[in-house]
Amino acid sequence: MKNKHRLFIKMAELVAEQSTCLRLQVGAVLVKDNRVISIGFNGTPTGQLHCEENFRHVYEKKYKDQFPTYEEFLASREFYDLHGKWSIENELHAEQNAISFAAKNGIATQGADVYVTWSPCVHCAKVIVSAGIKKVFYKNTYDRSQEGIFFLEKNGIECRQLTEEDIACVC
Repeated sequence: MKNKHRLFIKMAELVAEQSTCLRLQVGAVLVKDNRVISIGFNGTPTGQLHCEENFRHVYEKKYKDQFPTYEEFLASREFYDLHGKWSIENELHAEQNAISFAAKNGIATQGADVYVTWSPCVHCAKVIVSAGIKKVFYKNTYDRSQEGIFFLEKNGIECRQLTEEDIACVC
């Protein structure tokens, strides 16, 4: 394999594009023996109202008079605060989705690696440790906290932020 880091992080980026979250789109790819065993992106459980659908409705019902455009609402502190609360109550993270899919389908994650577009939060870190994942590769550092990385490393999980050099094309 020419450059597995490039392949798997690019796959995670493509998976992230499937997210309907308005704030941050995250993708995760679980890999074992250089083969993809599961993927996940952040969003609501199947059949539930998506982030974009929810906040379009919230805007139309409560904020249309305060913000002339939907885009201005999405850029506001009000949206940021509302989204944070709503996300905690309604959305699954990419890592949780990938690990849950594997579990639901009888796919062993023990000894696997995970490639994620953003460093894991502490809640996902706990699930990663419990799933027996041995390495976490991520492209971007999550801006709110690095507790997830600290928790993973404290529990013996190798974590590595991929650089542009790591994912450069080897043609």
